[in-house]
Amino acid sequence: MCSSSSLVRCLTPILLAIAASSCGEAPAPPTAPTSPSTPPPGLDRAAVISALDYWQSAVGITYVLVEDLEEPVLRIRTGTDGLASQGGGRGLIDGTFPEDNRARSGLVVIEPGGGQFCRTELGCRYLYRHEIGHALGFLGHSGEGLMRSGSVVLTDRERGMMLALYSLPHGARVEPNGTWLVPATGASGRLDDVQAALDIMAWNMYARGGASYREIGIITRWELPVRVYLQP
Repeated sequence: MCSSSSLVRCLTPILLAIAASSCGEAPAPPTAPTSPSTPPPGLDRAAVISALDYWQSAVGITYVLVEDLEEPVLRIRTGTDGLASQGGGRGLIDGTFPEDNRARSGLVVIEPGGGQFCRTELGCRYLYRHEIGHALGFLGHSGEGLMRSGSVVLTDRERGMMLALYSLPHGARVEPNGTWLVPATGASGRLDDVQAALDIMAWNMYARGGASYREIGIITRWELPVRVYLQP
């Protein structure tokens, strides 16, 4: 029985707890963990807004922050899903309206804390601007500049491509000589910058980024201002 002194002397600490419980005594509360886990950092809203402001000032792609996911909408959040081995982030247009290939939904995923890219201020700035650039319509990678080399600013050629892209009507098909046609309406015209036309074809119309969600061979861009949802 629990009153036996000889038994108490022989019991280990674990058996003492069991004996106390059998005598109607409440067991001791569990010890609190000594090193509670720290939740991963959330979305750096200031970094996102700074990147969006850069694209607005450099190319004129205006945006508005929204509190809902009603389409069309570009969603920006933290996560590790779908990231390449080096981490950092990813961005794409992942849905379009079938009638004119207009952007319907986009997604930017940033590794919590920015991973290795945010070890420096410039690396972090590059990460956010680059991935948001993909989601705004720069679906491929250029040979240099912000959309390729790690520079934090667009080259003149990159800027020219995006300016030309957003000057075109939705549903336009661009040809190598700069002419464009909207097959659905018959509207047509010509871009003065032939290099921009070639780059639209390479970096938007036929680029692989988000290719399964749009009609290849027709431009894909957002209606302005872009509706942006920052996921907590």
